[in-house]
Amino acid sequence: MLTQTQFDKWIEALESGKYKQGIGRLRDNNEKFCCLGVLADTIDSTNWEKFGTKRCAWANLDWFLPYDILEEDLQKPLTQLNDSPNGNTFKEIARYLKDNKQDYVE
Repeated sequence: MLTQTQFDKWIEALESGKYKQGIGRLRDNNEKFCCLGVLADTIDSTNWEKFGTKRCAWANLDWFLPYDILEEDLQKPLTQLNDSPNGNTFKEIARYLKDNKQDYVE
């Protein structure tokens, strides 16, 4: 679970328009992020490492965050929202998070 501060920074970042949205990984080499990649970047933007021409990893992970940051069962619905064929914008995902804040904040 996240602290209130981590959650607030994540929501602010998702709504800021600063991040380009991507799918399939936390972040790619074209600077596109999934919603979980935005969270990772707000926690520690220096923890990224590039691999080859397409991949970036955060804490050696490129699909999910460590489960001590956010449990797997909380990450899966977010990846579905982010990566679904119809896609949800970061602002729509931020709305979902606000509506379900009790599940994400300790």
